[in-house]
Amino acid sequence: TSNFMSVPGMSVWRPWLLVSLLIDFVIWKANPVGFYLTNVLSYNAVVLLLYWLMRQLTKEAGVAKSSLVAILTALLFAVSPLHCESVSWVVGRVDVVCAVFYLVCLNFFMKSEVAQSQGNRKLSKMLTAGSIVSWWLAMWTKEMAIGAPAMVATMAFLFSHQPGNLKYAVQRALPLWTSTAVY
Repeated sequence: TSNFMSVPGMSVWRPWLLVSLLIDFVIWKANPVGFYLTNVLSYNAVVLLLYWLMRQLTKEAGVAKSSLVAILTALLFAVSPLHCESVSWVVGRVDVVCAVFYLVCLNFFMKSEVAQSQGNRKLSKMLTAGSIVSWWLAMWTKEMAIGAPAMVATMAFLFSHQPGNLKYAVQRALPLWTSTAVY
C-alpha cells in the first residue's frame, strides 16, 4: 500500500500494479524503454480484448456485421487521444492493466455463457472462475473494476441465451456480486 500522490486520504491498495512494476524492474532494471514496451503491449492487449468482446456481443448479427462492428470499436478505442497518458507514463499503466483484466473478466463471462447455453456446465464453471480471478486482479490494479458485476449482469440480461430474464441475469452475476461483497 502507498500514497501514490502524497495526498492525505488518497491511500490506495493496488498490489498488482506494484507487481507489474516490480516485474518490469527485474527484467529491464531502470531502462524506461522496457517499461514503455510493457505499457504498449498492455494497450494492444486491451484493443484485442475489446475486439473479441464485441465479436461475442454482436455474433447474432452475422459474421460480416459482427466483424465490422468489432473492428470499428477496437480501432476507435485504439486511436482515442484520451489514452496517451496510459501508455506514455510509467505509472499510467494502472488504467491499461486494469482494463486488460476487466476485459478478460467480461470475455471469460461471455465464453462461460456460451458454454452454459451448450450444456457444458463444467467448462462454464471453469470460465466463471477465470472471470472471478480476472476481476480480482483488475480490482488489485485499480478500483474502477468495481463495475464488473453490474456489467456482467447487464450482459447476461441482454446477450445471454435467456435474454430479458432478470432472475437469470442476477443468478449468473451472483459470483461476482459475492466477490464484491468479500472485497
